[in-house]
Amino acid sequence: MTIAGVTVIDTPLVRDAQAFARDHTIDSIYNHVMRSWLLSTIIINSNETLREIIDLEVHAVASLLHDIGLDPAVNSSVVTPDRRFEVDGAFAARQFVEEHKIGQAWDSHRLQLLWDSIALHSTFTIADYKEPEVQLVSKGAVTDFLGPSLPITQSDWNALVEQFPRTSFGSNFNESIIHLCMTKPDTTYDNWMQPFGDRYAAGYSSKGHDLIDFPVHP
Repeated sequence: MTIAGVTVIDTPLVRDAQAFARDHTIDSIYNHVMRSWLLSTIIINSNETLREIIDLEVHAVASLLHDIGLDPAVNSSVVTPDRRFEVDGAFAARQFVEEHKIGQAWDSHRLQLLWDSIALHSTFTIADYKEPEVQLVSKGAVTDFLGPSLPITQSDWNALVEQFPRTSFGSNFNESIIHLCMTKPDTTYDNWMQPFGDRYAAGYSSKGHDLIDFPVHP
């Protein structure tokens, strides 16, 4: 199957993951996960070694579901009050696969790759040293923020943006993170989301929550 000029894996599980992502993300975030999947697929398609070793179905499902933990729906079935959004997404994606008639054939290694790919996608300093699937899910997401670089060309980028527009992506993403800082701040103090809270979330303060403030038992 080809999407925006990119040849991608086409299985019932991947198609259903795409629909699941659509159900649990707003338009701009859905377009982001689609672009992320396609951008990292371009990287795979351009590298013979990666083409031979990557589990394309795991990579696709993880890329498509990596931001479902940002689901803004009230009483969302995939969001908890006390876990980082990446962890919510990882657990929800694993449950989705485990309950899928095709996904039930996945072994524990594939499920772990899925979980790790989503849970670590925003923690680049760890994801970069994990399995190739984990690295590429993170790379695809990061590239969608930073813009094209080889092997992704400007024409590749333009084709993806034409089919999956970037309209309001930056502002919507920031709003999603600010919402997390306001609704479950304990999941944000020890990571990259903290500055969003300090700068933009009313009533939020990281004072006393920085790791350097943690008491050390004598």
